[in-house]
Amino acid sequence: MMSKLGSIIRALKFFVESILRADELKIYQSKDRLGNVSWTIYDPFLDCRVVFNSEAEVRIWLDRRHYH
Repeated sequence: MMSKLGSIIRALKFFVESILRADELKIYQSKDRLGNVSWTIYDPFLDCRVVFNSEAEVRIWLDRRHYH
């Protein structure tokens, strides 16, 4: 019983947090089958995704985003 209640509480917490932070950028790191790393940024405000091949590119994009 407690396990189900804990699962429901965690799900509700995740749901509420996702609503409160709906306009924040989301950054994901992934690797392909060859081990190449890429970063995807999703901007829910603009409803767009941008993919980068290096962390440096991500930092540059984030810095420039504040000036546009």
